[in-house]
Amino acid sequence: MKNLKEVVEELCKKYNLTIQKTLGAEFNKNDIYGALNNDGVYKVIDNQGRIFVLKIGVTEKGIKEISMNITGYQRLMECGLSWFVPKIVASEINEQFAVILMEYCGESFVTQIRKTKDPLGLYRRLLDELERVYNQSKRRSNEGREMINSIINLTIDHYERYLYMYLDKERNLASRLMKLRFSIRTEGLEFCCFSSWDFVPENICLTALGLKYIDPRKDIIGIPIVDLACFAGLIRLYDLPEATKGYQMFKEFALTRIPSILDIPEGLPPKIFFLGRVLQCFLSARFRITNKPEQARQIFSEGQAYLEKIT
Repeated sequence: MKNLKEVVEELCKKYNLTIQKTLGAEFNKNDIYGALNNDGVYKVIDNQGRIFVLKIGVTEKGIKEISMNITGYQRLMECGLSWFVPKIVASEINEQFAVILMEYCGESFVTQIRKTKDPLGLYRRLLDELERVYNQSKRRSNEGREMINSIINLTIDHYERYLYMYLDKERNLASRLMKLRFSIRTEGLEFCCFSSWDFVPENICLTALGLKYIDPRKDIIGIPIVDLACFAGLIRLYDLPEATKGYQMFKEFALTRIPSILDIPEGLPPKIFFLGRVLQCFLSARFRITNKPEQARQIFSEGQAYLEKIT
């Protein structure tokens, strides 16, 4: 099996590329273009001066990640959202490596919001772009119900596999979590649209041509109230500019505009929003247990409070 250096050299020669910088490195950790799960992500330039992103996987995990991205891009384009994804110049998957060469969309939203002089204006622009995405991808399908059930399962799975043994040894939350399936009734969810709970500030870019989603998962249809709840939570967790107002903007949008777009029955949107908040808290707590245990406990406690609002 080829190592990463060999694959990088081979691809740079094949496509006439020169590496400008490694994305996702410590000095550039907010512009990751999916770097956390790929083996190598680079900002490159070709012999015509055009800038691209080169994503490479040489391990089983890295190859799987790129395969998932390619499937996600294809599904988004099938939903009529070709403008929402970066232009893919080339892609390849084989037994030794996987690669995507795509357009460089600029700095991530998390970097953009920290640099702008008008953060509230940037939040509004992002929500306007998302409303366009939601309206254009709306469909009648049971995928919305399936997505909510999968989010419930994912939340319970994180508690059981990663959290309770460190943060809830007496398993006080276990019974409440099991009640989620009965507390959140999904029968009235007839419509759905673009949705991904992994839709985070690091993986989107606002460009002159609109919003770009640079690191999609393969499951891209559901109820985006969950996404907005997770995103809102990260606005505060990352302490982004105007975090309090930004959080409220996303919450209000999730609880007013999405129910209107998807005809969601009254009373259900707040429960879905709080489910998204529980998920984001559990995910964030999981990745801080080892290096930031006190913060992990605080985040987990916040998730518990949201869980109590549902059950």
